Amino acid sequence: MPKQSKRKFVIEYVRSYNLFRSYPPSTNAYDIQNELISTRLFFLLLILCILVLAIYISQEDVTETNTITKPNFDEFHKHIQRYPDTLNCPCENIAIMQSTFISLYPDFHQVCSSDFVSSEWFMHINAAANLHISKDFSYTGGPLFQSLATFCNLAKASLTNSLLSFNSTRFISATVLPEDLFVQRVQSAIDALKKTAIGAFILSFNMIRETTHSNSLMSGLLTNARISVNSIFLLGKIYFESYNNGTCNCFSTPSCLSPLTRQEANGSKLYTIPGLYIGCYLVEAMRNSSLECFYNQSCLDEVELNLRSPMSFSATVLDPSLSKFPMNSTVDTLLSEAMVERWNQNVSWSNYYKQCKPTTCTYSLITKHSIWYIIITIIGLIGGIVTVLRLAVPEVIKFIRKWICGAISPPSTVELEGMLLLNLSLCQIDSINFSFLLIFKTIDDYVKVIVYFI
Repeated sequence: MPKQSKRKFVIEYVRSYNLFRSYPPSTNAYDIQNELISTRLFFLLLILCILVLAIYISQEDVTETNTITKPNFDEFHKHIQRYPDTLNCPCENIAIMQSTFISLYPDFHQVCSSDFVSSEWFMHINAAANLHISKDFSYTGGPLFQSLATFCNLAKASLTNSLLSFNSTRFISATVLPEDLFVQRVQSAIDALKKTAIGAFILSFNMIRETTHSNSLMSGLLTNARISVNSIFLLGKIYFESYNNGTCNCFSTPSCLSPLTRQEANGSKLYTIPGLYIGCYLVEAMRNSSLECFYNQSCLDEVELNLRSPMSFSATVLDPSLSKFPMNSTVDTLLSEAMVERWNQNVSWSNYYKQCKPTTCTYSLITKHSIWYIIITIIGLIGGIVTVLRLAVPEVIKFIRKWICGAISPPSTVELEGMLLLNLSLCQIDSINFSFLLIFKTIDDYVKVIVYFI
């Protein structure tokens, strides 16, 4: 068959295709025209419905849930960055020892590891003592620095016990926490530990202070009181010491203080040691003292010169660059931080993840329907659409054409087109109805063009 004849055949087949052919076939041209127009409108509406459904379904948001089995940390880290709000990884081990992913330890003030808390330093000072009972540095300096060493030891022991308890505490986590929330929770736990541990340490000192003061306990070095015995009647009498040029008495004020000095045998002052105090109780005196002299080599040399100890000892001064505390800070200021210079902490999110051991992770994402889902959905709906259109389109066409042309039925399609060109006197329609009829003819022309290029 020639190509031109084939095109003509196809065009005629399409033009004459009748989906709504009556049985037995009608010979009435008006009814046939209704059936042809209904067929073309049916396919037009069917295509439009399919396009509308395809566009609607393709734009609809869909929540898709995916599962990862036994993800390693790298996989988890990659997915938590992509889906931070929906990724969920239940922990197999919900109670994790904090020591497995938290490393926390304090660096104590350098004085706690310096020469000034060593037994050699205490002996060096005591070797210069030549008075039985005195407020002299040579007599009280050794015990004074021993109390400082005790502060350091107590701080280390107290914080070590607190850290042991902290490390053995279990971190409860039902699901793997995102890094920011994990760090926030761990940091809150660390801050609570610091506050609790330091608070307990300070509380113990305050309790000792209140107990000592309220009971007016006598110092072993007789710094707060001395006993005088009458040689005739052998009666003892207690005299409370006074400090600050006699303006403060240990009987009424147990926290009396005076600058610590180096004295001659007759009690005259040789040298006042900067920052150090002597008082009713050595613990109280040490708490109110500062270590400013021991940051300065010249000051330390001056102390050594006036101490005149027969025992040689070389002490290394403290380095101010290693401390966050000012050189003139009191020991009480150091005690308020439990002698801690800084806290070293290392929190490992990856180690926490390994201890958590999630076996599966799920995450959700918003996506669009796939092309196959769209096709299957349209196939599932197309039967109902076809049924509705097959029932509705013929009746609509009949109603419209009857409304346009009334009860008159043109004898044939050719005659109908001729009558439209002759002002449509047969149907007596206005311009709007005329345009409506032209639509059907235009559709017919478009079909011819489309078929022509097939």
